[in-house]
Amino acid sequence: MRCYGYAHKSEDEKPMELGEITLAGTPATLRELARFLLLVAEKMEQHGDRFGHEHFEDFVQRSTEDCHVVIVREQ
Repeated sequence: MRCYGYAHKSEDEKPMELGEITLAGTPATLRELARFLLLVAEKMEQHGDRFGHEHFEDFVQRSTEDCHVVIVREQ
């Protein structure tokens, strides 16, 4: 797995590759994230190379100003 990201409120056009990520959240948020990751893994298996990307904020049906989680297929 490779990790990418942007600095908070960055205007960069491309994300930078990260060596480590830290997630700070509540148990409830981490459980939602776990359900989201399982769903995305299933979609990746179903759609193969046609899989694009999925947004956690769409899954939980709310937006956040904190951190946006986007999952893509590793190339």
